[in-house]
Parts: sequence; C-alpha cells; structure tokens
Amino acid sequence: MRFSDIAHTCAQNLLRRKSRTILTVLGVIVGCCSIVLMISIGQGISEQNEQMLKSMGNLNDITVTAAGGSGAYDSSGVGMSSLSSSDMTSSDQQAKLDDAAVQTFRGISGVAAVMPQRSAQSTVDLTAGAGSRYVAQYASVMGTDMTQLEASGYKLVQGRMPRRAGEVLLGKYAAYQFMDKYRSDDDSRRIAPGDYECDENGCKESEGEKPFFDVLTTKLNLITGADYQSPDDYRKIGSTSMSSTDSGDGDGIASSQNPVVSMPLTVVGVLDAATNNYDAFSSGVVMSLEDMDTLQAKIDGKTNTTSRTKTNYDQVVVHAQNIKDVPGIEAQIKMSGYQTTSFEQTRKEIEKQSRGIQLALGGIGAVSFLVAAIGIANTMMMSVYERTTEIGIMKVMGAALDILRNVATTLAIEANSVTDNPLIVPGPDGTGDGAGADALSGGNFHAEPVAFAADIIALALAEIGSLAERRIAMLVDPALSRLPAFLTPKPGLNSGFMIPQVTAAALASENKQRAAPVSVDTIPTSA
Repeated sequence: MRFSDIAHTCAQNLLRRKSRTILTVLGVIVGCCSIVLMISIGQGISEQNEQMLKSMGNLNDITVTAAGGSGAYDSSGVGMSSLSSSDMTSSDQQAKLDDAAVQTFRGISGVAAVMPQRSAQSTVDLTAGAGSRYVAQYASVMGTDMTQLEASGYKLVQGRMPRRAGEVLLGKYAAYQFMDKYRSDDDSRRIAPGDYECDENGCKESEGEKPFFDVLTTKLNLITGADYQSPDDYRKIGSTSMSSTDSGDGDGIASSQNPVVSMPLTVVGVLDAATNNYDAFSSGVVMSLEDMDTLQAKIDGKTNTTSRTKTNYDQVVVHAQNIKDVPGIEAQIKMSGYQTTSFEQTRKEIEKQSRGIQLALGGIGAVSFLVAAIGIANTMMMSVYERTTEIGIMKVMGAALDILRNVATTLAIEANSVTDNPLIVPGPDGTGDGAGADALSGGNFHAEPVAFAADIIALALAEIGSLAERRIAMLVDPALSRLPAFLTPKPGLNSGFMIPQVTAAALASENKQRAAPVSVDTIPTSA
C-alpha cells in the first residue's frame, strides 16, 4: 500500500468524524500549550526573583565583618539585619579585619577578589562648580582597594581607573545627589533615571534628566570634620560663613577643637550600577585606601598624612568566582571567627519557593496534558471499535443487500417480460396482423422467478432480524457490554430490558419460520 493511499484513507476517516477530529486536535493543542505555559510562568518567576536579588547586590559577594561589630553594611548598602548572617563568635579574642585577614581570604579556594573597605566616620558634604554652587549633603564616601574593583564585578561607564592621589570614582547616580543653591527648591535637584515623578495625573517612572554638570570635567570639594554637621539649610554649605568657631548646633559646622576639613577631589571615572542603592558604589564617592587614610588623618588633626597607620577595616567584601562556591567560602570564613553576610540563604529560600511554584504549575500542565491524552486515547479506541463494528455489520448487511439487489433485478426483468402466452385472433382477411386482428391475454403468467425472489427476500429479512436481536442480547449481557444486567441499576429486582430482548428473540424465531421457502410447495392434488 502506497503512502499516498494511506494518507488518503486517513483523510477520509478524519473527515467522516469532523467533530471528533476537531476535539482530538484541540485536546493535543490544549495539553501541549498548558505544559509550555505553566513551565514558562515558573521560569519567569525564577528569573524575576533572580533579577530582584541582583538589584539588591552581587549574589557572589560575601561581606565580612569583625565578630561583634554593629551597624555594618555590605557593598550594596543593605543592612545586615535584612540578610542572612552567622551567629557571633563566642571566642574571647575578637578576630581583626586587617591586612593579614585580607591575605587569608585571598588564599581561600574559589575566591576571585577581596576588597577591604573603610568608610568615612564623619558627616561628609560635597560641593562643585564656581562658588560651590552645587552641593550634596550626607555623601557616602568609601575607601577600597582599587585594584580589586574589576575582579569584583564593577565596571566603568565613563572615564578610567584612578592612578594618582586625589583621583576618585563616582557612582552612576552620584551626579543626581547634587542640588543647585541658586534655584528654587522645586527645581533644585535633577531627577535620576528610574525615579518617579508625580503630577496631577499621577506618578510614573522617569527616563531621567541631564545632571547640572559633567562630573568628569568638574572639580569636587569634600567637606567634613570630626564634629562636622551639615547645615539645615543646604545653601550654607561651602559658604564663607562656615567658620571653625561655630557652636555646632545645627547651623554651626564644627567646634574650634575640630575644625572643618576640605579635600579637593578629581573624578576620573563613573562606576556602573543597575539600581540606585544610595551607597558609595552607586551614588557616592569611591577612593583608594591611601586617600581615605589621608582624609582620616586630616580629620584627626595629624600632620603625617602619607603613611597608613590604621590597618583595621570596617568590612571586607569577598567575591566568589562562582555562586556555587559562596556557601563553602562563607563557611571557612566563619570558622576563622568572623561574621559573614550574604544573599546565599535568601537565594536558597527563593529558589525553593520557585521550585515549588514550578512543580505546581508543571503539575497543572501535566494534568491538562493527561486529560487531553485520555480524550485522544478514548477517541482512537472508539474509532477502532466503531470501525470494527461497522465491518462486522457490513459483512452481514452486505450479503442481505446483495440479495435485495438481485431480487430487484429479477423483478425488473419479469415486469418487463411477456410470459402469459396470449391468444391471437385473426382479422377478416384471415391474418393476425391485418385489420380486425386482436391479441387476447390469457393470464397464464409464469410466476416462479418472482416466487423465488420473494423467498430470497424473506431469508434476507430474517437474517437482518436475527442480527438486530443479537445486538440487543449483547447490550443486556453484562459479560459482553460491561453494563448493568438488563440495563437496570437493580437487575435482581427490576427486569429492565429483559422483556424487550425476549420479545426480539421470539420475533426472530417467528421470522425464521416464515422464511421457509413457499415456492417449492406447488404440487396439485385431487385435480
């Protein structure tokens, strides 16, 4: 059998049951789409959770602080209370975060970079522009090892890395922290990309405005001090009224014992940041540890600002090469007596929830597909069953149909034939074809062919009746139909369709008696 014949037969069978074919196709489509849709939703939720964690900080980072320290923040600016952290060590001697500890961390397998960090301990304001026109209050200033930035995943969107003293990096959103002292309060600040701006029609996310100045071409001035307090009125920052003899009561700036310290800064690069976390790496100043030591020496009033006298760090950020290495690295650091902070526990909890959601959604899709598969199997089984039944019926009905067709042919022939032997009466001229001649029918028809046909019709009808009775018998027999006996819920109390089956059997037997041939009984007696 050729493939084209098989395809033609399949097409014919599908078109014979259009509704069933459509339902089967819909079942396949719904089942497949359900699985794809549910799995896609689950993966989308996982991706959304991962992006949320990445926006909070680098998932490969482990923030290390000395055990018992308080108020420590990780490199993303998120407090330790919002993250998973280890319990404090119970050792009597607190482990120190110094250069030796940094070297130890770098020796751990799987560590890509180690960034020691030290933050400015005093209030810091920034000014820029002629006459200190642009000011930023409470700026975040961080000192770190610049050589470890790139290995820790930080990238520059503008400029270059610092090479000399006084060169610093700014966070991507640092320029939007500045306010213009010469503008009104409503127009004194630029809107950063991603911030929301509101009007009478509601709030919407802003595409951002252009900063007041280019940070790479504008010198900055850092203002701080041991007792420095940022003025309540930001317009006073950087003005000549900021004397060291003020009382420090909110409008005062510093005491006479701890004067205001200024430090010029040259911005040479801008760090990339996915979101504004309001830390030094996204919206503050990042300088080298040497510059931070210099700044702290000025704040402390020391004359020697070139040598590093402080070796302890506020925190150390350890960057793992792979996110799978984070748990092992964190465990080794904890064993050394340090307190660690990372997103590992939070990530595991979110992954666990995501897997549960994916399993639930996948289960829903699988159930939908299973229901569709059951429908398809049922459709195929019913098609085969009906086709088998049709073939069995056609074998019997086909024989009866052939007999009826032969009978119809016989009747047509006999109806159009002359078989009565008419009498020919001649005319006056003595011939049968002249005027006055006539043909008189004697009615002597030969009916035996019609009698044979009638007997054959009786045989065919009796067989069709027997077939109908057998179908009824199969329906009421639970062994064959797998239905309740006699098609009644309580076959022991109710007869159900038993009587119709008995009636059908009696009629079938009567048909068999009446199907006996009559044409053979033609013997005359006592004639």
